Amino acid sequence: MQYAGIFSLVKCSSHYSAWKMRPYSLLTVTVLVCVFCIGAASASRHTYVDGDEIKIYAGKVRSRTNPYETYHSQGVPACILQANEESLSLGQLLAGVYVNTLARNIRFNQNKTHKLMCQQTYNPDETERLKELINDYYYELIIDELPVWGAIGEQTSDKEFSIFLHQTFYIGVNGNEIVNVTLVTSSPTKFESDTVYTYTYSVVFQPSKVEYTKRFLTVFQTSYLTPRARFASLISTCLIVLFLFSLIALIVSRVLHSEQARMEKEAHLRSDGQDISDESGWRCLYADVFRVPRYPGIFCAILGCGTQLLVLATAVISLSVMNNHTISNHSLMTFTVYGYALTSYIAGYVSGYQLMGFGFLSPTMASRWIRAFHITFILVPGIYATAVFFSSTVAILYGSSEFPYIKGVIIVLCLWVFVAYPLCLVGVLCSRYVFRRTERRRNIPHVNQIPRLVLRPPRKLLAPCSLLLVSGIIPFFAIFLEFSFVFASVWSFRIFHFHGLIAITAILYIVVTAFVSVVATFLLLSTENHYWKWMSMGFGASCSMYAFAYAIFFYVFKSSMHGLLMFVVYYSYCFVFMLPLALIGATVSYFSASYFVKSIYAQGKND
Repeated sequence: MQYAGIFSLVKCSSHYSAWKMRPYSLLTVTVLVCVFCIGAASASRHTYVDGDEIKIYAGKVRSRTNPYETYHSQGVPACILQANEESLSLGQLLAGVYVNTLARNIRFNQNKTHKLMCQQTYNPDETERLKELINDYYYELIIDELPVWGAIGEQTSDKEFSIFLHQTFYIGVNGNEIVNVTLVTSSPTKFESDTVYTYTYSVVFQPSKVEYTKRFLTVFQTSYLTPRARFASLISTCLIVLFLFSLIALIVSRVLHSEQARMEKEAHLRSDGQDISDESGWRCLYADVFRVPRYPGIFCAILGCGTQLLVLATAVISLSVMNNHTISNHSLMTFTVYGYALTSYIAGYVSGYQLMGFGFLSPTMASRWIRAFHITFILVPGIYATAVFFSSTVAILYGSSEFPYIKGVIIVLCLWVFVAYPLCLVGVLCSRYVFRRTERRRNIPHVNQIPRLVLRPPRKLLAPCSLLLVSGIIPFFAIFLEFSFVFASVWSFRIFHFHGLIAITAILYIVVTAFVSVVATFLLLSTENHYWKWMSMGFGASCSMYAFAYAIFFYVFKSSMHGLLMFVVYYSYCFVFMLPLALIGATVSYFSASYFVKSIYAQGKND
């Protein structure tokens, strides 16, 4: 009853034709939401005139072996840092970015030589702390959003250390814009306690032909990952996918030919007056195949969240492609958070529409839509919050900075409660209204009250577990090479910025998942197993199982990460990354299989 008022507002607008939620209306609203999020996430283009101040920000201190074991720069005994007065974006707040301004008087197009930075003396405790940092860590500086990295010092022998006292900044300029930055540390000096050290810096401005839109290539392009290698891997992936398509098409053609021959034989027997009553295979499941799946609320919630994540992933990848070398990762995170909150109506609409369809087959489910709505609303944020909670707790215990700020958490919580919740509810109510207007005149499929007994499949390869394992391998092959590049960039200090290739790989993944789901579902129905709905979801989600297995392999054999902090952070992040892959794969797989099942049984009914 508490939602009756909102539902009446939706219902009273039925006389307006514009309220009819057609697919193009949903697409229009989604595009407007994406445009709003792009505006919230976009970064301004920096231009300078001669003499303008250029600020240098101190980023985090990072481990050489554990990429996400980071610490705040103000905890390092060094020159005094100035507090940053600029506000942080939502993405920076969630990433735990703590940016301080370094005391450097750098002016645009004004070279400087050996200018005094500060004088510093270290007590024995600070000396031991710096020796530990020299061995295992490096620092990050940010100039006009371009990151540079430098070493604090070096170890010259078993017990002796040297510290670098001079920094030289080489700044590339194209017109009135900064296009590349290089940091060179020099002047190594023996490091001891209770000694006065004088830090200096130099600035050299150099003309550069690098375009502003391609300036991140000077930072992110490495010998490990060149565009030619990426294109070669993409071509090999396409060849693998083409081979798999040919193999699957051959299997499907053989099955369809055998089905057509059987149908012709049955038609010939019927023409001779013989009764054909013993049906076998998928045809005998016409009264069970449309049965409501178990746990329909969770089932519909997965479909709703998967559709929302698919739309959001499409928008994020599209934004990355359009701003390939100009948008930062923090801006993408801001876009993703706002986009998720504003596209919650998609999850509510899809889950509510599916639940209404099940309600026609099982009238007792009519009162469960509120529970299904809350499952849809909580599913993805609840899992994400759990993973972030564990990783943040361990990071705080270790004194690391790899946890979000309270301000960022409060903003996300407000977006979730005051934006995502109402939009998700509106989506559910709209779906109920649209379903009653469009689907109530359609014929309700016949479903037996007692489920048909599922027999053991004739071959082990056709068993549900075997189909799940095999169906996950093929999509994983389609994304394996690109997936390995992404893993190397995230966890091995190898960064790339070629989002166009990721977009092509994502399209291949969706197409292959849909095709494999259709074939696996048909094979499942051929064994007279009518529990295809949850299984079809599993066919698409099983790819994430292989992706997680590769994550374990990468951690054990291909990385140098160690320690409890990195273990918890790594597997928490991997779980967060695999969740969208599983939900999107499950959604694409189910809708593809559902369309196929409805088509073949509609054709069988016509026959």
